[in-house]
Amino acid sequence: MALHVTKNQTTRRRMVRRALDQTLAALLALQMCYQLLPDDLHALLGLAMVACAIAHLALNAKGARALGRGRMNPTRFLLAAGACASAALMIILGLSGLVLSGILPVSRGLDSVARAAHLSVSYLALLIMPFHAGFHMPFPLKRKKGARSRVAPSSILWMLLACGGIYEFTALHILDYILLRMPFVLPATVPLPIYLFEHAAVMALFALLGSLAMRAAQAVGRKSRAHA
Repeated sequence: MALHVTKNQTTRRRMVRRALDQTLAALLALQMCYQLLPDDLHALLGLAMVACAIAHLALNAKGARALGRGRMNPTRFLLAAGACASAALMIILGLSGLVLSGILPVSRGLDSVARAAHLSVSYLALLIMPFHAGFHMPFPLKRKKGARSRVAPSSILWMLLACGGIYEFTALHILDYILLRMPFVLPATVPLPIYLFEHAAVMALFALLGSLAMRAAQAVGRKSRAHA
């Protein structure tokens, strides 16, 4: 009975975690369209994103502490690096957003620094957070089991999105914004659904790369154990 209850709790926790991941992804994509949203809505979505991130950290606190114990291997290193990077990005995004909103009682001379940090870190988060999420998701490019093995429809969708993400990574000038090589420029008359899709394609690409990186780390770990 106790085992059954524990299993149910684990399942519920996993479902909540997955829901938080999906909510964070949706909020991040929406936040990248801030020029097309009212300022108050952008600020409200930012607060919701920070709240989701805090809840996510709280749910994963036990696992995060466990990463610091025992022998470090490629999988542990990748998980720890992804978690630390994602947490650092959320902290910088939250603080810079509070400075720009005027909520924090700091010198207005910090506005230019906060604006630059907010722009750069926003686009870095667009890459790192889906990459980190990809560690925990099933490998998307799988074959459908059956009498005749074939590529699953979901895998085809992932491949199409990833191909679109490769193009959009360049078209959206993401690297230029991260390195602050150019100020943010919103394409003229771009519809919100299209702008959302463009950023979602980049996120899908990096989630796929994260899943591939985790599979590679696990393979290296297995090979190391085999030769130990």
